Amino acid sequence: FPKTAANVLSAFGKALAAGLVVAGGARDFFKELSQNQCYTAEGQAIAELLGGPPAPAGDTSIRIGGMIDGYLISTAVAASCSLILAPLSAYYGGKLIGVPYIKMKGGTFV
Repeated sequence: FPKTAANVLSAFGKALAAGLVVAGGARDFFKELSQNQCYTAEGQAIAELLGGPPAPAGDTSIRIGGMIDGYLISTAVAASCSLILAPLSAYYGGKLIGVPYIKMKGGTFV
């Protein structure tokens, strides 16, 4: 039972972390950061990389919006897997501990 509770709590923790990123407005923060243009030319290039518009075709630079989306997707998958694992660990938790004891007699299993 404790492992099941840990799986459920970890799923809720992962969902909470993703919710805080969305509720905190991380994507909008980086967009505003690039729109305010209050940096030197070098700093503005970094700000535009972080919060600028989507990259045009052929541009391989990393954009923070894509990184945030990747984080949210991976967190959702991890939380879903934790919720799927919770009933499995409740059912099989104590049954798979240890090595099974098998007797052999005359070359056959007894």
